[in-house]
Amino acid sequence: MKRSILRKQYRTLKKFLAGSGIALALTAGFVTPAEALPEGVIDSRNIESITKAVKEMNIEGVTDSNAWIKWVDFSVAKDEILNFAGMKNVLNYVAMNNPSLIYGTINAPNIGLFIVNPSGIVFGNGSVINAGSLFASSRSLSDSDFESFVTGGTLNDTRNINVAGTGLKSSEIYGSYDVADGDVMFMGEVNANSLTVEGNTVQIKNVADLPSKDNVNIYSDNPVE
Repeated sequence: MKRSILRKQYRTLKKFLAGSGIALALTAGFVTPAEALPEGVIDSRNIESITKAVKEMNIEGVTDSNAWIKWVDFSVAKDEILNFAGMKNVLNYVAMNNPSLIYGTINAPNIGLFIVNPSGIVFGNGSVINAGSLFASSRSLSDSDFESFVTGGTLNDTRNINVAGTGLKSSEIYGSYDVADGDVMFMGEVNANSLTVEGNTVQIKNVADLPSKDNVNIYSDNPVE
């Protein structure tokens, strides 16, 4: 990749993170960490095994269950692969003040993949998400949210308006929802039947690499960029 493109991406991410209130040490070459697979399991439900090899992690859930994991950090570096299998839905929640930086590949075939991090989420350039559906949010969760997820496989909808199917960059998809703390940015590829995004600010840099707009729902306190 040309240096000019790298510099542009670096400036974009730096501006985004600064606006989110996230303090990170970013290298001038916009290089992601050599190793950054999820780490630090605080608690979990319906998870049978987590195995890690060089640049790859496999997470097996109880068959057809709704599983969740509370992480210290949930990031995936370039050339790393994170695989989910077995469960019907899986909620990954970051309980510490570590933003999620995803530049590698996450495979969750036919699984509802939930990534929730109040400190913000970046799906960086080159990232690939393969899942049945993707829910990316920067809201904070309570204990009751985790219990509800195990039962129903979804998160409680605290928003006061239904904006399903409005598509991208619509004036209808932002307002005072007050459910999301950090920001969410997409620069990678999402292969999923549907995509739901919640964030204080949501930045979409790759509309062509997302599901069709009829299957994309965005909830933001600010206009989508």
